Amino acid sequence: MPKTNTATASNVVSLADANNWKNPDNSLVRGSNAPAPKFPLGVLGNEASKWATETATSANAPVDYVAAALIAGAAGLIGNSREVGFGAWTEPSIVWTVLIGEASDKKSPGMAPVKRHIDALERELIESNPDPKAPPPRIRIGNTTPRATQQIAGANPRGLTLQMDEISGFWAQATRPPAEQFWLEAFGAGSYTVDRLNQPGLLIPRLSVSVMGTTQPDCIRDLLSAKTERGFAARYLYVYPEAKRGFVRPQRIDDEIARDALGALLDLEMINGEPVRCELDESAADVAEEWLCQHDERTARAQGQWAQWLGKQAGMLLRYALVFEHLWWAFDGYGGDEPTKIDERAVRAAAIFIDDYAIPMGARTYSMTMRPFDEQQASSLIRLLVSQDVRHFNARGVRRGDFGVPPGDLKNADTMKAACAVLTAAGLVRPMPTRAGSNKGRTRADFEVNPALFDAKGQVSRVGGR
Repeated sequence: MPKTNTATASNVVSLADANNWKNPDNSLVRGSNAPAPKFPLGVLGNEASKWATETATSANAPVDYVAAALIAGAAGLIGNSREVGFGAWTEPSIVWTVLIGEASDKKSPGMAPVKRHIDALERELIESNPDPKAPPPRIRIGNTTPRATQQIAGANPRGLTLQMDEISGFWAQATRPPAEQFWLEAFGAGSYTVDRLNQPGLLIPRLSVSVMGTTQPDCIRDLLSAKTERGFAARYLYVYPEAKRGFVRPQRIDDEIARDALGALLDLEMINGEPVRCELDESAADVAEEWLCQHDERTARAQGQWAQWLGKQAGMLLRYALVFEHLWWAFDGYGGDEPTKIDERAVRAAAIFIDDYAIPMGARTYSMTMRPFDEQQASSLIRLLVSQDVRHFNARGVRRGDFGVPPGDLKNADTMKAACAVLTAAGLVRPMPTRAGSNKGRTRADFEVNPALFDAKGQVSRVGGR
């Protein structure tokens, strides 16, 4: 258990003043110091961006959730039918993304439309399967194990998409060796051999699994702060937008364009069991080379896990360009010829997406784990209190579960004391010491939560965005 510096925490309290109460530091409520960037919808193309916007509005969800799920879902449907080439360098159509937010932030409704279309496409494949005795065709998997995925991937050479509403349970088993090595291989679409006792070996020519899932900030913190992290977390696109508040009456939208477009991606064919190579054209190669040189300098200045994550973006430039090129064809191509090359526009869109969105969003996500331990616990505490509409609390009562299981290490008395001290210094809570009865004794650790965190109707206002 990380040690809590209670002496420092006590000193922090002495610095708090009345001005803090009027102007609280809301970064602890948001769970991150870094602001959320705006999703660059233009990279999706005209029709896909229109569909994502209308779908997000109908779901009362941030458009980021819909758009990121579309990118990951499209990558998985393209699967092993296509790869992108840049000279001797190739990258597959695989994207791992995770949608981050609190329980009420509409992560699942944002992902649901893409998930629903993929589910429907798989059902159509199963219904049209000519051999009912053969294993049903698959394009998606849920909470699974390496062994089960090996069997499914071996029978479905196009590749798979793992989709889960809460992905932290999958991470718990996927980050343990040797399971972790399997999933790292699934990110690269290389050949994979399974040796089986008393059975023929299983050769998977291209082990390919895209991922889209949802989780909460505390689960992300656990993933990124793991001492045994070996690159699993570095492979994700992290999507952690500001929560969308208020309610708009949901309208039915025309889903036919998305259904047809995603179906077109699934219809892309492999040639003799191999992907069709889409080469960068000359102008696209020039743009990629310039960006990669600049990105290499940026990565060289970074350290630790952040450097590892940044390093993966070089390959993601090509992967995103491949996905965007095919999204534009599927949504805006109006039945034209399938893409055979990746042009300059797609590479520039991928560079914009990484520079203006993926990197700032990654920094926002990683900042949660770079905070001192006391601040992390304070952030977990205040977000628990705000989510439960708690105006007054007793520290010992929170530890005992008055408002549900306390997150993080808040069951520990010293940790709770330090977290309350940090929140007091930030102007988010203030002590209201009392004693039970008129007898002398230990003062109760009672606190008031700053009313500025709640609106006049008594609902959580999430000042500062979360």
